[in-house]
Amino acid sequence: RSGPSAERIAACVPDGLLGLVQGYYDANSDKPPGYGQNWKRVLIAFGAIQDPQLTAYTAYEAAQSEQVWAGWKPTREALECLER
Repeated sequence: RSGPSAERIAACVPDGLLGLVQGYYDANSDKPPGYGQNWKRVLIAFGAIQDPQLTAYTAYEAAQSEQVWAGWKPTREALECLER
């Protein structure tokens, strides 16, 4: 299955969120897989990058992450939109 269309991504991912997620990935890419890899998987879900070794992060996973850190909320909302 291919990812969401560019139009869908534009409609679901607010301005600035992609850059924020990229920053989280850059800041955490050298940490254990649960940190940087999660943000890389969000970038995959947002259509920003491709990595055949990884699956896109899901809204369900983001909801679980949000239980640990409330900062996941905008990412979860964007993923929910993309999965509708």
